[in-house]
Amino acid sequence: MRMHRPGRRALYLLFTVLLTLNPALPLLGQPAPAYAAETALAGIVDHATSPAPGGDQPQVRTQPRAASSAGPVVQVTTDAVDNLYPSIVQAADGTLWVIWCSSASGNYDIWFKTSTDGGATWSADTQLTIDGALDCHPAIARTADGTLWVVWYSHRSGNADIWYKASSDGGATWSADAQLTSDMGDDQNAAIAQTGDGKVWVVWSSDRSGNRDIWCKTSSDGGATWSADVRLTSGTGDDWDPAVADTTDGKVWVLWFKSGGTTLW
Repeated sequence: MRMHRPGRRALYLLFTVLLTLNPALPLLGQPAPAYAAETALAGIVDHATSPAPGGDQPQVRTQPRAASSAGPVVQVTTDAVDNLYPSIVQAADGTLWVIWCSSASGNYDIWFKTSTDGGATWSADTQLTIDGALDCHPAIARTADGTLWVVWYSHRSGNADIWYKASSDGGATWSADAQLTSDMGDDQNAAIAQTGDGKVWVVWSSDRSGNRDIWCKTSSDGGATWSADVRLTSGTGDDWDPAVADTTDGKVWVLWFKSGGTTLW
């Protein structure tokens, strides 16, 4: 198992330009759409950073729109364990949700905390997944109907697969953990977003083809059913840590890190 440690090395985006994809994803038995060519990005700088005291800790920096300077760095977790791979979203009621992977329970699980006052104060750390296997590298998103979605990878099935859960009541209750991928290869580092047509997209990195490539699948019915796994990248080298977003022109954008250099694609 390979785990990146961003508390020791962090990526800083200087500007955002991404790989564009066709937003139409096939269901089972349908031909695959044509995707845009992979494109390397300039303007991304990989900086070495030092972990916070007491282990690797998520931190937050606020950046108001059109501001010329960033807000102060605020430490969100303070316990003396590893807290890794944070992700953040705002719920429909304005609450900020931060999730991450923590070893606080003696095993890596997914934890979260919230703020209802724009980050001035935060709730206590709360454990979201409870399993004897490793749960790590979460991502969180909110869909148009207000549902909160969390995806992560877990070893509970015997190898790394993508799992998810959702909350339709602002995080008061959560669905049971659900397995999204089941290939014998390692599926890791998932990202999630909803596109303008209502589809929920999940992208991740998998070694099922022999080296690491980016894969995806979608749901058009709120997670009741999912499309087949679709391979997005191929070729030499390993493709890691994807991110996904949609734009108002209907395009779906995917960004990832390619090993063997410091270039984002």
